[in-house]
Order: sequence, then structure tokens, then C-alpha cells
Amino acid sequence: MGFNPGSKGPAAIAVTSPRNGPAASKLEEMTSNALSGVRIWLSGAVPNSASPEESTRLKQFAELLAQEAFREGAILVHGFHPSLVEELREAAVTHRKNAGKKAQLRLVVSTWFRDPATGTYAGRTPEEWREHAELIEVPAGPDLPSSLVRLRDALAAQADSLVAVGGQWWDKANAGVPAEFNLAITRGIPSFLLGALGGATAGYLKNNRGILEQLRNGLDFDANVDLARQPEIPALVEKLLAQMRLLPLGRRETAEGQPFRILSLDGGGIRGAFTAAVLAHWEESTGLRIADHFDLIAGTSTGGILAIGLGLGLPARELLDFYRKHGAEIFPVTGLFESVWHKAKQVFGAKYGVEALEKQLAAAYDKQGVARLDQSRTRLLITSYNMTANAVALYRTPHYPGFKQKESPRAVAVARATSAAPTYFDPAPVDDPLSPHEAVDGGVWANCPAMAAIAEATAVLKIPPDRIELLSIGTAGLAPVIETPKSGGLSGWALKVADLFMNSQMEATLGYTRQILGDRLLRVDDKSVEALDDIAKLPLLIARGITAAEANQIKVKERFLNGSPVLPWRGPQGT
Repeated sequence: MGFNPGSKGPAAIAVTSPRNGPAASKLEEMTSNALSGVRIWLSGAVPNSASPEESTRLKQFAELLAQEAFREGAILVHGFHPSLVEELREAAVTHRKNAGKKAQLRLVVSTWFRDPATGTYAGRTPEEWREHAELIEVPAGPDLPSSLVRLRDALAAQADSLVAVGGQWWDKANAGVPAEFNLAITRGIPSFLLGALGGATAGYLKNNRGILEQLRNGLDFDANVDLARQPEIPALVEKLLAQMRLLPLGRRETAEGQPFRILSLDGGGIRGAFTAAVLAHWEESTGLRIADHFDLIAGTSTGGILAIGLGLGLPARELLDFYRKHGAEIFPVTGLFESVWHKAKQVFGAKYGVEALEKQLAAAYDKQGVARLDQSRTRLLITSYNMTANAVALYRTPHYPGFKQKESPRAVAVARATSAAPTYFDPAPVDDPLSPHEAVDGGVWANCPAMAAIAEATAVLKIPPDRIELLSIGTAGLAPVIETPKSGGLSGWALKVADLFMNSQMEATLGYTRQILGDRLLRVDDKSVEALDDIAKLPLLIARGITAAEANQIKVKERFLNGSPVLPWRGPQGT
């Protein structure tokens, strides 16, 4: 028995919001947060064979669904089909006028479809699309089929729920609706197939009626049949969103089988310029943001400073300039006398003051007011050590279940806590509301934070180890052998012990990480510079960083900066 999509209704209808009316405020109050941050994947298109009536209805549905999704704080994700994308853009423009803020419209497009002559998509430049939407450009494959596979993988990685309507065909190779629907079902994404609007979805349902039992959308077979046959667009949108509000559609972790990407940044003082140069070269050569392509960024000490900056949206080039412009101010050793004096001072107290470091951190992070860790665009894990409690300290974004904190810590305070290297800086006071404490550099236990990051992913975020891809970046490491001091006492070890501890645990961490991940670990480093605070080596560090970035660029582009952004985390309102 076939599937009859039902009546198509009148040729034109007024696209009015189901939330307009006397009960609107009460309804808003009941459901105001249910869909906040949820990503709704709108799959489909207006087929070339569509009648004017069918074309109008599909466009009206797309526009109204977008309007209501934006109103409720949901993110509408679409694979940039020219037949619908202007309607979605118009809904975004309307939302901006009414709400005073940019709509959460995410358009995912393959560069295969970019006009080679004008560089445009559907007649608009990428900049014009980005004015009212987030445009994600997925690198094209060698041919159209492979480009479509890449595009659909990127769409599935961005989706919490699928809504399929229209479509060109259902019974041909590369048919969009079946391919995208089957991808969603395979990855456990709750789906809704709406046949009454016509197009390929109607044909697919007619010939695959049993598929309605596999949608995982909380409705039974009969309820899905009723929804698929609903001809009235406002009622259809309201019923669709009402069911979504009942589902546990909190942001899914990376879809099953998809890699969970981790960036691990080592400690190393001024040698962080090496790391910053590596990151800056990759960002500028690919045109992609590092923070958009990693599910978790872990950092220790100078790596923690970089991780926080990336999470707050700073370009890697700006972080490199932080070291280039302010390194001498933070690590003020310029001449022979000053060097001798600071080494002598280091035996009896901290080698440097913290005022310059705190000043420059605030200038970098607090450009739009006091920046806090939960403002990061990606999950962060920053290592430190709580001297007051004599215990390991981890500063996180609120990315895990059960996280409760009245106020996220200041970014500057966390950066100070992770970078307070013993003998170099005094311990950092951390004004924790429950337990104020003093903290020192995370390098005393995790100068390479790779294992801490793996533990966070597996134990906290429940990511299977075989799905983890980890990019670990060093800081042009310490000398491979630390010379044995002539004296075995305090005077002989005083200037060497911190470097010894950091170097030895870093090597152990990398060894264990390789055992767990095998070739899913990519390590980028250069053992060329020794001192943590030798300003004279800054040009060398930057030059060696660019060299290391170029040497590893192909692997990094294939595995990490591949144009397929990771799933953004939801933050304090839900994970």
C-alpha cells in the first residue's frame, strides 16, 4: 500500500507565525528555552518539476520554520540549496529587524558550487551571505559525488534534528533526501519527513512507508503519518516544533564514528612564540579559525595563555604579536648584568614580577569588558596546581553534565594561574567564591596536557578513545639532556629542577599518549631552543615555528583544519 501525502491545500497562504495572538506570551514562557541552541537541519529543495503552487508552499514552509526557529533560539542549518536559501536569508533579515540581533542561520556549502569567475554562491559573495548568516565553506572533493559526501558529512555533524521536505528526486544516484535522511538515521539524529509539501520527500515516503518507524522523533507510526500528511503550513510548523520541544535535543557530542579533535598546547614561557607562529601560519594559509575545528583545546602555562586566547576568538596572528611585542616586557632580560642579577634573584625568590604579564593579558582578553572562561567558542581545559590544597587544579569551560558555578572565572586569572612557573613568577591568587587559593604553573604536573585532555574526553565527555584525534604542539622543547649539577644540594639543583621536572613528565606524557592513540596522535615540535625566557631567541622561535607549520601542513589540513567545523558546545545553559 502506497503513501498518500494528502491534500496540498490552497495555492497561496498567509505565512503568519503560530505565536501571534493572545496566548503568545504564555506559550513563550512555557517553551522559551526548550529549543535554545538546538540545531535543526533543514534538508530539501524545490524540485525543478514543481508547480508554482508547490514551489510557493515549500518556500513558505522554509521561511516560516526559520522564523520560528530563530525566535526560540534554535540554529537552522541548511545545505545551501539555491531554491530555498534566499527565503532563509529573508527570514534572517526579518529576525534581525525584529529582535535586534543576528539570526542563528548556518549555511553549509561546498566550494564545488562556487562560481569560478565571480567567487559567489547563488549570486552573492561569501561576505554578503555572512552579513546575515554563518557561512561554512566545505572544501570540494575531486568530483561532484565526493563533494556531496563531504558536504553531507559536514551537515550531519552540525545537526541535532533533521526536517526533510521537497527535494529533486528520490530514486536516482546522489538523491539528496534519501542520502541525507539515511545519514541522519545512521547517526541517530531524530528526523521528521514531511510529505504533504510534495517533491522527492513525498515520493520517498510513498515507496518507503515503513521508514516512518525509524525516525526516532518520539512519535509513533500513526502520529508520523498524520504529521507527514499535514497540509497547513502554520499548523505543520507548530506541530513540528512542539514535538521537538519534548525531545532531549541538548547538543549531541560528535556523531558516532566522527573524530573528536583535541588540540594540546605545551608550556614553555617565551617559547610560546613558537606555538603561536605555528598556529598563525595554519590559520592564514587555510583561512580557517583554529578554535572552530577542535572539540577541546587544552593548554598549560604559555599554552594555556594561547588556548584561552583562541577560545575567546583572538586570531592566532594576534597571539603571536602578543609575544613579539610584549615578550621583552614580560621577561625583561636584555643584558649580561641583568641576566646575572635575575639568575641570582631566582635562587631566593621569583625571577620576575607579574605586573607586566597581567597588564598585557588584560589588554589581550578584556577588549569587550572582563572576559570569562565560559565565553570561549570551544571547550577549554587549562591546567594548574592548587598550592593551598596541595592538589591538581583544572580550569574548565562549563562543558560537562552537572557543572554548576555561579560565575565563571576571569580569563586573566586563569591565565595567571596556569603560567605561574615556580622560581619564575610568584604563585597566582585565585579568587574562588568557595575556596580562594594560590596556584602555580600546570607544568609542575602537566607541561604537556595531552593526557589530561584525553582523560577529559573519555571520562567526562564519554568519548571512546578510538574516536580521538589529538594534535599536540610543543614549544621548541628543552634540551634533551639536562646536565647533572656539580653539587647535588640545593645550590646545584636550584636553577635546574623546574626544567627537569617539566621536561621529564612531558616525555612520559607523550609516551603514554602514543600508546593510547597510536597514529591518531600528531606531534609538532622542534628541539631547537632551550631557555624559557631568552628574548634573544624570539626571531628564531618564530622562524622555526613557521618551518614546523609548513612541514606538517598537509597532515594538519587532512585531519584537523579540513573545513568541517566541530560541533559547538552549548555552554552553561546545557550540554
